[in-house]
Amino acid sequence: MLKLVGGLLLFAASSIIGFRYSIREKLRINSLSEMRKALMILKSEISFSENSLTDAFSYIAKNTDGSIGDFFAVMAKKLRTGESFSKIWDSSLAVLGDSKLAEEDKREFSRLSKTIGIADKRFNEEIISALVRYIDDKVESLYKESEKNRPLFGSLGILCGLLITVAVL
Repeated sequence: MLKLVGGLLLFAASSIIGFRYSIREKLRINSLSEMRKALMILKSEISFSENSLTDAFSYIAKNTDGSIGDFFAVMAKKLRTGESFSKIWDSSLAVLGDSKLAEEDKREFSRLSKTIGIADKRFNEEIISALVRYIDDKVESLYKESEKNRPLFGSLGILCGLLITVAVL
């Protein structure tokens, strides 16, 4: 009886792990899409508004969800301190730890801090557009990968759980 309960628990745990892996890429796509939305708002704020970056980031924080919104809220708060934009941006990236973004995404976002604000409005718009293109390309490749891997990870979790359960019993 104890072996049966243990086997069922192992089966359930490995199935859950398989399904968690299967949705991991979808969650990353959602985080990247939310960051894209935030960057598009930032670009329009730079292009068409006379608001300061602090006001723009506050507006973005109110209009985006999750850790992306939190990131821009922290940015807006820290910009009031007068510290350099690059340092504030890089230190605020820690807030994105709760998001499902990969380290390569965070590195790409970190590059933005080194270049934005050092030139005119048009150059800043081009920098943001380049980052949006990166996000679009990454989302497209992740979507293709996800369509291929999602069923694989779910099935693999179930089959591994079944294999372990049979081996234990």
